[in-house]
Amino acid sequence: MSSRTPYFNLLELGSNDPWSTNNNEYSTSNRVVIDALLQLGAVAHHHSGASAAGSNPSSAPTLSQTPSGGYLPAGVAVYYEYTYA
Repeated sequence: MSSRTPYFNLLELGSNDPWSTNNNEYSTSNRVVIDALLQLGAVAHHHSGASAAGSNPSSAPTLSQTPSGGYLPAGVAVYYEYTYA
C-alpha cells in the first residue's frame, strides 16, 4: 500500500504497488520535487543572506571571537569555511 513521506509528501510505493500508482507520480512529479529541493539546498542555499558568491580572497580568511551571546564549552573544535566562485 502506498503512503506519503512526512516532510515533503512524496509518494512512497508499497512492495506490491505498480509504478503507475497515482498517475505515475513516483517516476514523474516526485522527481521534479526532489530536483527542485536539491537545487535549493545544494546550489541556492546561503547562510549569509547574500545572493551572490564572494570575491576571490587575496589572503587566508581569519576567525575572531566576539564576547556576546551563545556559549561553547572548553575543548569544542570550531570549523569554518569560505566559499567563492
